Amino acid sequence: TSRTPRKGMTMGPSIEKIYLAKVIAAKTSGSISMIGSGFIIRDVMLRWQRRKEHQFLPIVHRIILSMSIADLFTSCSVHILGTWMVPKGNVTMLDESFLIPLAAGN
Repeated sequence: TSRTPRKGMTMGPSIEKIYLAKVIAAKTSGSISMIGSGFIIRDVMLRWQRRKEHQFLPIVHRIILSMSIADLFTSCSVHILGTWMVPKGNVTMLDESFLIPLAAGN
């Protein structure tokens, strides 16, 4: 009762292909998130510069600005750099294990 496929049959996509698909999806969504956060930061800062005498921003704009800065950092450190920090064949993830809680704390 062996579970090996017969000749000419496959068991589905290999683990490497699944891993590669997950890495590409994470980097793509992280890049889109970084671009969106950058536009939000730029928009809030332009609104602040247009205000007379550079008054304080309304609380809603400050919250959106801080959330966008945190998202920019999280997207960069977790989604973009996450898989590149791990050396090939090494399971230790010291850099990533430092950055993920730091980014989650934002």
